[in-house]
Amino acid sequence: MQTAARGKATHNSTSTWINVLETFRKDIGLPGKIDDVNSKEELERQLVLFFVSCKQQNGAEYSVQSIKLARFAIARHINTYSKIRPQEITNKNIYSELYNAITGKIKLLTDQGLGEIHDADAFTQDEIRKIINHPTMQPDSPKGLIRCIFWHNAFELALQGGEHYNLNSKDTTI
Repeated sequence: MQTAARGKATHNSTSTWINVLETFRKDIGLPGKIDDVNSKEELERQLVLFFVSCKQQNGAEYSVQSIKLARFAIARHINTYSKIRPQEITNKNIYSELYNAITGKIKLLTDQGLGEIHDADAFTQDEIRKIINHPTMQPDSPKGLIRCIFWHNAFELALQGGEHYNLNSKDTTI
């Protein structure tokens, strides 16, 4: 199920960024589609133009995360559909001008405060109490017990992601 969700999200991201790229190409008068570009040099030239000048529809700059997502989404598309595939547009040694354009854009955006990651607020004592006392968190059923253990592992032991699955009873002492 996670793979299907991740696949759908990846597909949606790729489609979105290719639409943005194709709209940009149309706006500056480039013919055809990005898939039709038939040389590495022309592909790099067009991508540099795109990344240096791309903005949201409202004229605001994209965030650093969005630029990074765009880079990898476009790379996936080019490696699937381009006439000159495969192309390693994320390789700084092969596509050095593109690499410099993207890193320059990221530095500019970071300087403008668009590269900051916003931390989540910590739980308050009242929120923790509500979570622990919620009916679905009671260890009187198998699902409740699993939720309770998961909560304590995540909250008290600060385990993340797959670390929960790697726990062994022999790794603990009681």
